[in-house]
Amino acid sequence: AAGCDAAALTFVGQDNSGAGWYIPPRAGAVAGTRTIQLPDAMSMALDADGACQSARISVHLVVGA
Repeated sequence: AAGCDAAALTFVGQDNSGAGWYIPPRAGAVAGTRTIQLPDAMSMALDADGACQSARISVHLVVGA
């Protein structure tokens, strides 16, 4: 987010206890989806700049082997 230093954010890698997650494949025109909850995967420093408060943060997931 503009004005919010990324150093104010902490990310904890997630791997579902080493099992990863299965995302169903596309079936015709319907993309496979899976809702994944990642509690405590991201946090913000208590002294983060005001620009970070209520900022929208985008997190991109990467598919790995």
